Amino acid sequence: MIALVFGSSVLAVGALNTPETGYNFCVNNTTKVVSFPAATKCPKGSTLINFGARGATGATGATGATGAAGPQGVNGDAGAPGAQGPKGDTGAIGLPGLNGLNGSSLLGGVGYPNNSLGNNGDMYIDKNGAVIYGPKTAGLWGNPTGFGGPTGPAGATGPAGATGATGPAGATGATGPAGADGVGPLYIASASSGFLDTTATRVARLNLPAGSYLLNLNAYTYAQFGSGPITCRIDTTTTDTSDAVTISSSVNQGRGMMGRSQSITLDTQRNVDANCFSLNGGPLSMLGLTIIGGTFTAVKVSSVINQ
Repeated sequence: MIALVFGSSVLAVGALNTPETGYNFCVNNTTKVVSFPAATKCPKGSTLINFGARGATGATGATGATGAAGPQGVNGDAGAPGAQGPKGDTGAIGLPGLNGLNGSSLLGGVGYPNNSLGNNGDMYIDKNGAVIYGPKTAGLWGNPTGFGGPTGPAGATGPAGATGATGPAGATGATGPAGADGVGPLYIASASSGFLDTTATRVARLNLPAGSYLLNLNAYTYAQFGSGPITCRIDTTTTDTSDAVTISSSVNQGRGMMGRSQSITLDTQRNVDANCFSLNGGPLSMLGLTIIGGTFTAVKVSSVINQ
């Protein structure tokens, strides 16, 4: 099991780390240790994250009305113009406007986001895993979604061609021998995304009629952090460590593939499941081993001969 260790540091203060500018955090891409620099850049090999900046100041209130003009001066005895009255006082400045509401943010980092990061409604991109979390709901990020979309639906059948002219009736031929059973049809199901544990996690299901089939599972795997062995099984929930594959967040950006093939003969129509397991055990939040997509297929064959 891989344990995450977070370093601690005194928060750097000054012009760069204030309620107005927000607080800078540097996450070491290798050790995952967090530091708090008094700078706008992080050391090489670390990712800069800033949050907590104060919202913009509300707009200034309207200027108050001009004061009333002073009274006219008294006329002189000799008819000279009276002195001009004093200028009226400037009106009081209006109250500041209210601060605007915080908008939703698109955050980014390496690995699974801590639930203390961001606000409800925010989105988070894992730069290594090519997955996105969110929107954050009730203080939790939830499961990731891969950027690759599912297989699109089959296109519409084209229009039928025009009917040709009827030819003359030919002589009836002799009955030929019975042909061999054909291959098909092909059944396909998409593998779902989800975290793995030591118990069976169903990633795909096919509902097959009675008959013989060749089954194939191609599952895309992802280690968000740390490493561990995983395995997949078809039509069983029993684990087997003999052919497990170890995936690691430090190899190929944590991504890999698990493939399984198997033949099966069914007496009646029923569901056939593809199940995957993590062999590390422990809480899901400490493992980070997931299936992020793939396909589960079955092609019907005339018979299965095991050799």
